[in-house]
Amino acid sequence: MKNYKYIFAILAVVAVFCSTSKTDPDTSAYSITNETRMAKPMMKGVELYSWKNEKGEWNYALLIGTNTDKPDETIRLPSNTITSLEELKKKLSVLAEREQVSWGRKYLLPSDDVQRKIRDFCKELKIKLN
Repeated sequence: MKNYKYIFAILAVVAVFCSTSKTDPDTSAYSITNETRMAKPMMKGVELYSWKNEKGEWNYALLIGTNTDKPDETIRLPSNTITSLEELKKKLSVLAEREQVSWGRKYLLPSDDVQRKIRDFCKELKIKLN
């Protein structure tokens, strides 16, 4: 009988853990937090998003790639938002050589000049930007 109590206790803990993770997704799990260059590319690549904020300034997000579309609320979280080209370059510089970066298609792209700067920077870092 004692063994059943332990089994039920373990199952209860597992049930609480599983229900919490499903109802409260950790949107920060997509963030790239490295401060030094990664040794190898990520399994599903990296996603780059760009948009103009309410002041007309360009913002970016560089997130870990997944097989699912990320909602705007996740992409534009303040913790994911990159507010300058220099800050974006700093984030890009931690990605491994041969990393695959996909520029989010459902978002606007900055001017051709800014796009060229980002593409050239990725090329210098040996990062593949699609």
